[in-house]
Amino acid sequence: MDFMVFQYPMISVQACLDGILLGILFALIAYGMALQWGVMNIINIAQGDLVILGGYIAYLCTCMEFILLGE
Repeated sequence: MDFMVFQYPMISVQACLDGILLGILFALIAYGMALQWGVMNIINIAQGDLVILGGYIAYLCTCMEFILLGE
């Protein structure tokens, strides 16, 4: 039985690192919401919108870098 993990080990390492980093991102978002709930006793629903906005701005900056560098 020939698994893709043994043929392309770098793909599995990259997938593991991507999963860890995504888990850290979700943990930071949840920690921010829990911290605000604990301190102010209000639920800030707009925090999710700000996280999405930050991701969109980061994506646009990445695209602009590729456009400006000519890649």
